[in-house]
Amino acid sequence: MALSDITPTDRTLAEIIRAGFPPDGSPAGRGVSVTDWRTLAMNAGKKGLAPLLFDAVKRLGKRADVPAETFEQLRITYLRTLLRNEEIYRNLGTVLVACEHEQIPVVLLKGCALALTVYESLAHRPMCDIDIMVPRATAARAGDVLTGLGYAARRRFAMDFNSEFWCEQCFMNTKGGYSVDLHTHVFTPACFRMRAPVEWFWHRTGEIACNGNRVLILSPEAQLLHLTAHFFLHESDENVYLRWSYDIARLLARYGPGMAWDEVGEAARTFGLAQSLRVMLAHVAEVWGVDVPAGVRIPAAATREGLPFAVLRAHAPFAMYMVNFTGARSVKGRLSFVMKTLFPGTDFLRARYRMRDPRFATCYYARHLAIAIRALPRLLWGITRSVLRLLRKDSPR
Repeated sequence: MALSDITPTDRTLAEIIRAGFPPDGSPAGRGVSVTDWRTLAMNAGKKGLAPLLFDAVKRLGKRADVPAETFEQLRITYLRTLLRNEEIYRNLGTVLVACEHEQIPVVLLKGCALALTVYESLAHRPMCDIDIMVPRATAARAGDVLTGLGYAARRRFAMDFNSEFWCEQCFMNTKGGYSVDLHTHVFTPACFRMRAPVEWFWHRTGEIACNGNRVLILSPEAQLLHLTAHFFLHESDENVYLRWSYDIARLLARYGPGMAWDEVGEAARTFGLAQSLRVMLAHVAEVWGVDVPAGVRIPAAATREGLPFAVLRAHAPFAMYMVNFTGARSVKGRLSFVMKTLFPGTDFLRARYRMRDPRFATCYYARHLAIAIRALPRLLWGITRSVLRLLRKDSPR
């Protein structure tokens, strides 16, 4: 995404945060002039950047420029985020202790890992869930651990589909209003999982302290590839893309100079992420002012990378299904994927469509097929538009 493609309010928000938290760690700059603090604060709240804006305002000495009511709203959001994150980490500690008791190794992913390592305060990185990765062989036991702690599995796919084609399961905490997403691989799209052995990521982990517990996190190199893929899966969500790209900016600002960039480039090309990574790094450099060290070169994308990249960029309904279909290992695997997608079991129909009487399963299958057929034109158009962008070498958005 080029800086010129984001909204003026987003551009101003990014500039203030950059001034308040310079990437090179130097003292805060003068910042930028703002004509409508109320609109800026509302936008920061939607983007999950209000706590950073609050601290940036104080660092830049602009407290007097912000209307009292707006500043108070930012302060309250900062404190609420801090309290919520502290609660999330307390509950994470309970999960870690239970998993350790069952001898289940855990890797902390995304926001929970980043808030502890690249942000200056827990309040600076709002979170709505906990993402953890466990070995696939222990996933069932980890699910039992979460269920025993009061979490409820959220059914998104039929059970046999989930175990064969998917790599994550969501467990809701009804009291806290957040979830634990249990992963067995860092990548959700099958096209990436097939090319990226999960062992590659497990071999690139290290321990950190978390509320008196020890937990694994990915190395900076592995985190960069994971966050890049995650960004492009959700890039079209205008309420989170800026925060997620800032995650990568913070990661690069802290670890970039010491990262093994040759390893990053080779892995990106092998995993089918070279094109995504090149675009992501250009975006972070332009929007957040964080660039890779001089002399770093990311290999050109392989030709086979183009279709999955275009499909993910389409952000159309069922785009992920298309990517997973193309990533199936064989004709038999693709046929199994199609059949289990279009004709899931009755347990899925009960959970997804609240079917009460199995005698009406045929009607619910018809509804399920109608939804897929109706989404197909939008999917194809989204892919076509994304391919045209790639041919024109446009920016992510």
